Amino acid sequence: MKYSSLLLSHFMNPKNNGKLDDYNAHGEGYNSSDGDTIRFFIKIEDGKIVRIKYLVKGCPRAIASSSYTSELVKGMRVEDVLNIDESVIGKALKLDDEKFDCIHLPLRTIKKAIRNSKERSL
Repeated sequence: MKYSSLLLSHFMNPKNNGKLDDYNAHGEGYNSSDGDTIRFFIKIEDGKIVRIKYLVKGCPRAIASSSYTSELVKGMRVEDVLNIDESVIGKALKLDDEKFDCIHLPLRTIKKAIRNSKERSL
């Protein structure tokens, strides 16, 4: 399989990799089909994602999509993040997103973290 230059860039030089100590939203995701695991740590202030980090163990697609997605949502309002269509990740990375569930895992995990933080604040 030939990867796009954007996917290779995010795989070879992942952005936002690591853990935040002062996060207020956290989510974990697991892809049972191939064992990818991801943890997102998000700092939300005034309804916006101001910082985001993640730890990922998985295939090149999972690593690249984690990096790309973290860059995509940084600075966005959480309500806008919750409305992102998952297909934008696959299109940007030029991958068949129906074939590879790992592409969706980062966005799903970020949305889960946001929802969990909202429930805790109620």
